[in-house]
Formats: sequence, structure tokens, C-alpha cells
Amino acid sequence: MSADPPTGVIAQPSVPAWPFFMAGQEDQPVRVVLAEDDAHMRRVIANELLGDKRINLLAQASSLRDGKRVVNQHEFDVLLLDLNLGDGDGFDLLEHVKRQRPLSEVIVVTTIDDEERALRAFEMGATGYFVKHSWFGSYTQAVQHVVNGGASIPPSLARPLL
Repeated sequence: MSADPPTGVIAQPSVPAWPFFMAGQEDQPVRVVLAEDDAHMRRVIANELLGDKRINLLAQASSLRDGKRVVNQHEFDVLLLDLNLGDGDGFDLLEHVKRQRPLSEVIVVTTIDDEERALRAFEMGATGYFVKHSWFGSYTQAVQHVVNGGASIPPSLARPLL
């Protein structure tokens, strides 16, 4: 029996989906924690993250209190953080993360495209600011950008912040 491809099908060499030298490989995925109080939005974000084999969604939190517990319990690379957590301010969780896990990256996830809030988040140590329902990028792209030394920021905020 021949291992040749069927007639009319061109055999394609196997091409890796992600350069070998970048963080977030299928055999060593980026460890992510999600803090989002809106259950529907949390499911949407989680489903996108779970669909990428380069990402390991370790835990989810639905409140500031729950977020602090999750941060204390898990070693992670990236936190996706909603600024409105119902029982508190996401900036408080950002501050907690930077104290407890200073090497972890934080991407703020918000509905508000606001220069002042973005600047405050970056000054506190965030490396990304992702606007929900944005046409620009995806949650998985944002995670991969920051874990590989970049920043994730919407074009609408890039110029004003520069």
C-alpha cells in the first residue's frame, strides 16, 4: 500500500502553528487566570481561551474576594482582569497581583475605552488593556502578546497614550 496522497491532493509539510522560540507552545501552554464578574462574559472569554491549545485556563474568579483567593492559590503567567468586579475594584486585585505574583502579566479587560483608566492600569504594572466587544484582536492574541514581551492595547488608545 502506498503512502502517497490521493490523486489531486498536494501533500503539505507539517508547519508549526507558533514559532518554537516563543512562549505558549502546546507542550508548555501559557497559564491563565480569569477574573470577570459577569457570568456570560466569563463564559465567552473562557471558551475562547479553552479553544487554544497554547493556553491553559487554570482558574476563574467572579469577584474581588474570589480573585485574591485564586491569585494566592495558583502560579500563573497571565491574569485577564475585569476592572468592575461587583464586590470591589479591579485595580485592588491588580495591586494584589503585583505584590503576590510580580512576574505575572496582567491584561485589563473592560467595556470602557478610557485613557485615564488605561494609563492608571499601565502605571500599576498591567501590560495589556483589552476592550470587550472590540473588533480589534482576541483574548488569545492578547495573552500571547504580553507573555512574549509585548503589550496589548487597542489602536484607539495607543496614540493618546503615546
